[in-house]
Parts: sequence; structure tokens; C-alpha cells
Amino acid sequence: MVIIDIALAKVTATVHPLQENPDRTQAYGAGSAFWVAPEQVKDASEADEKSDIYGLGATIYHFVTGKPSYREKTAGEVWEMKKLPANKIPTPQEPRELNSEVKGKFNDLIMECLENDPARRPETFEKVIEKIGEIEKPVLEELRATILQRKGPTLQRKGPTNWQDDDNRRQEALDKYVEM
Repeated sequence: MVIIDIALAKVTATVHPLQENPDRTQAYGAGSAFWVAPEQVKDASEADEKSDIYGLGATIYHFVTGKPSYREKTAGEVWEMKKLPANKIPTPQEPRELNSEVKGKFNDLIMECLENDPARRPETFEKVIEKIGEIEKPVLEELRATILQRKGPTLQRKGPTNWQDDDNRRQEALDKYVEM
């Protein structure tokens, strides 16, 4: 999967080419409809770290479900919907409903990042990172316990045991190919 746009850009345009101060610019809603925060659609000059947190949540949502958060709508419909007041914008379907591997706190973090009201999103990226750490620690502890409990032979390399053997096998294969 390649992620190209996570809607973190802000586009600006000159208000009027003949105005007294041509350096003055006006921001307008910009980004990809499925990933851009609602406040960014209304006024891109309002975009801040919490807007980026929304974009991160939307990207993670798409990554873990394989679909954007409002997949049943067109980009134009999503753009118009996000112009509504935050309390009128529907909440996307929870990721755990689309992917059973998304559990508890991870699901909750994604949904918290996707809150339509910026005041209800994590305050900063540092807070998001803290929450990821809280989620990650039990997973790593479980993995460690599983590895320590594993019985039986350790994994052993099959085939050539050193780089020289690898090189010899490649050369033999090349020689056979050339003879054909």
C-alpha cells in the first residue's frame, strides 16, 4: 500500500491581484475529502495540529480497514457533509466492525482522532504517541511471553551456510542458463 496524500496541505490564493497589499493571501478549504478535517473544509486557515491529527486518524482508518471512513459517499458528498456543524456530521463506522483485528484501545484511538469536533480529539501528537505506547506495551509483552514459552528447536538456516556458497550457487545457475 502506498499513501500519497494524507490531507495535511493548506492551499492559499491571492485575494485579488489588484488589491493594495498583494502579499496578503486568503486560505480556502483544501485537501482530500475523505482525509481532511471538517474545520479545514470550512476554513483552511483554521487548520492546526488537531486537523493533522484528524488526517492521521483518517489515514490509519483507511490502512486498517482498506476503505476511507465515509466509503459509501462520493468525495463531493463527503466535502459537503463536512461543511455541516460538527454535531451534524455522522460518525464513521468503527474500524473494528470492518476488521476484527482492530481491538479495544486501538479502535478507540482511531475514532478519537476522527472526532468531528476538534476539542474532542487528542490535544497534541505527543498525546497520540502516549496512547499508542499504552496500546503497544501489552501487545509487546504478550509477544515476548509467547516467544519465551516456545519449545522445540530454534529456527535454522537451510541451504548455503555462507556468502561464498551463495555466490557459487548463483554462478552455477548462471552457467547453466548460458549453456542453454
